[in-house]
Order: sequence, then C-alpha cells, then structure tokens
Amino acid sequence: MANPLPVVAQEDLESFTLTRTGLGFALKAFHISWNIPISVKLLTSQDTTDREWKSLLQDVASVRHCESERVLPFLGIYQHHRLVGIVTEWMNNGSLHLLIHEHQLYPELPFPLLIRILSDVAEGLHHLHSLEPALCHCSLKPSNVLLDVQYRAKISDYGLTNWRKQQLRSDLQNCHQRNCQDLVYLPPEVLEGGLPSQEGDIYSFGILCWETLSRQKPFEGQTTLLDVLRGICSSLRPGLSEKFIPSNLPERNTLLHLIALCWHQEPDYRPQTAECVDLLNGVLTSINK
Repeated sequence: MANPLPVVAQEDLESFTLTRTGLGFALKAFHISWNIPISVKLLTSQDTTDREWKSLLQDVASVRHCESERVLPFLGIYQHHRLVGIVTEWMNNGSLHLLIHEHQLYPELPFPLLIRILSDVAEGLHHLHSLEPALCHCSLKPSNVLLDVQYRAKISDYGLTNWRKQQLRSDLQNCHQRNCQDLVYLPPEVLEGGLPSQEGDIYSFGILCWETLSRQKPFEGQTTLLDVLRGICSSLRPGLSEKFIPSNLPERNTLLHLIALCWHQEPDYRPQTAECVDLLNGVLTSINK
C-alpha cells in the first residue's frame, strides 16, 4: 500500500515565484520547516471539473515513492482551495525542453551531454517499468525531464494514470479549441482510444530522443494539429533526414535505428527500456573514447 504523501499547505511556504517550465508554469517556493527550495507543479486550474478534481485527489493519494536517482520523487501534495499540485525538490537547471529549445542561451550543446541525458531518461523509465506492478509514465516529454545542478536528468510527473486518462479524453475532444501540442508525444494506439502501456512510453521516448538530437519541436509548422494526429495514426513521424539529424553526428545510424524502433507503429516491435539503456550507454562509451 502506498505511503500517503504529506499535504503541503499555503502557510508552509514562503518566497513564491511563478516560473516558466516550457509548456506551462510552476511555483517555486521555500518550505519553511523542510528548509529547502521546492517546486509545485499545478495540476488543476479554474477549468478543472469536479469529476477531474476528485479523480486527481484519488490518484494523488495512491502515488508510490520511487527510489531511483533518475526519477524525481514526490515530496508532498500542495492543496490550496481547489488548487492541487505535486511538490518536488527544486531542480536548478530547469527542464530538458528549455535546454534544447533556448537556442540563444545554448547555441551549441555538447553531444555527450545530450546522450547522457537520454541515457538518464531511459534508466528512469526502466526503473518505473521494473516496479511491481509496473508503473507507466503516460506523459513522457522534454518538459517532464528535469535537470539538476550537474545536468543529470530525472523523470518527473509519472503516475497519476486515471487523472491522465480523463485529461487525455478531454484534450482529444477539444484539441481544435485548446493548445494540445503534448498530444504529439502519444503513440497511435493511445490516440485511437487504447490504454497507456510500457510500449506507449517507449514510443514517447523515441519522439523525445528525436527532439533532443534535432533541437526542433516534432511536427512544428505542419498543417493543423488534428491533421498531424491523424497522420501519426497512419505512420507519420518526424523527419530523419540531414535537415533534422546532421550527417556528421557520431553514431548517427545507431541512434536513428533506435529512434525508428521506439516509434514503430506496432507496439510489439518497440524495444524494452533495458535495450534502450544498453544502446545509449554503448554510444556514450564509444564517443568518450
């Protein structure tokens, strides 16, 4: 049975700052009794329905603690009126999303750094999938990969499966009205109504690998989101040409093969997390010789 996470109230915190997280916002604050800076990822808004709110509280109550250097542990649950958020330690270097898309701040990123980050993500995902019972992430994307002071990656926002299912249904029904770009990280079987799975996480990891190496957003500038989602269900994927993945990239063919397997249309053809970890660690060893 899950150990209940402590509830963090407004009066427990001070020095609030609203910070950009790539695709949204989080609260940075200082926890008075814990004596540490923390982050609050808000999961509700004024548009959250009663059903979504109750589902989220049930999911949050069953969150499991994860013992892994590559997974960001939940420290508590923030509740203030109808706002609900996940409390974690503050990660100094923000998200992978900000790292790869802040081209002015980071005009060039060392290739070994990017591969190490991808290896860290694969290890974190392997840990989640190795739990009993296995835990699917259901929302793996660069904004949910956070970087510590040494740029080591930790996966955040895992679990909360039932709440995510409701969010997904709502997003799919209203994607023509909302900004639902996160849907491009979902596998075709989920877009077509299937359940989240470990194989689905691997698909999302393939998209994340492509975005990290190309430093471009998947399907950016391509017609409408609805057309892209229909295309994904018919095997549309981001480009693997030199325009996206430079020809002089070390171990390019190995990495392209991994990406193509991860986002394969058929879930059974996608590799398991252990294979991804081994391959990326092999690439890291090769380029560091």
